[in-house]
Amino acid sequence: MNKLYDKILLVVAVLALVGGCAVYFMGSTPDVRVGKGPGDNAYIPVLAQSTDAVSVDWGEPVAQPSGFIYDVFTPYEIYLDKDGNFTQQGPNITITGNSFGNPYLVKIERELFRIQLEGYIEEDPSDPSKVLLLFLNNETGMSVRGRVGQEKPNSEFTVVDFAIVREEEDGGIVKTARATIRDTRTGSELTLTDDERRYSDEITVVIGSSDDSSLMLEFTEAGSSFETTTGNYVIEQINLEESSVTVKKLGDDVNEPIIKVLTAESPNITDNTTPTEPAPITSPADGVFDVMFQ
Repeated sequence: MNKLYDKILLVVAVLALVGGCAVYFMGSTPDVRVGKGPGDNAYIPVLAQSTDAVSVDWGEPVAQPSGFIYDVFTPYEIYLDKDGNFTQQGPNITITGNSFGNPYLVKIERELFRIQLEGYIEEDPSDPSKVLLLFLNNETGMSVRGRVGQEKPNSEFTVVDFAIVREEEDGGIVKTARATIRDTRTGSELTLTDDERRYSDEITVVIGSSDDSSLMLEFTEAGSSFETTTGNYVIEQINLEESSVTVKKLGDDVNEPIIKVLTAESPNITDNTTPTEPAPITSPADGVFDVMFQ
């Protein structure tokens, strides 16, 4: 009896051991999902779009002026040198030192005003209206006579006022005649004196080129620009007193601007109306006594 009972317990223990091992090694079985295939739906082929080949015509590189080196990320043109390296300088460009060039100052002058006061005749010193004024018209070369209040339509001016200024100088009295006229061309009033020439406000500057004798450029104010075979230039300043002109040669991406003062060799003011000294009058008797005492 005891032996039968022991066999039953042994069988139960063996079954329990087998069941525990099965649970340990197999664990819980996960759900397996099977995906669906395309089934009966067939794929529709899509044709790729075709493009025509683009033909690009790359032109030959053109040399930049003076071998410019551009301060940007991508230069306008890139060259390949003989060693196979990229460069921004064209193979046919030779960079030379900058120089001012060939301009020079031919002359600088200021024109005489067209009306000048030559003198006067006092008929009554106490009455300026009776003074006869003597003018010179530079345009016609003719003398013009007038009194205060008179208009001279042919010479285009009117006599407005006249006075004689007396000033002490070196212990003496110096008299200066001053006539005020109105220029009917411009409507402006100006004063003329008999001891000093009156010049117009307009200045004429003539620039020439040492490389081209036919090039003569005239300017009347600062800020004017011009060009020669050696570059572009701007007149910075006109100095009539020193008979000079300040000229700037414009720079570029390689060369800095150059400023130079040009000086005229000839006098700065040309006065063609200054009377010449008359030649001395000689007679046949001149020189007789010189011969006797030789």
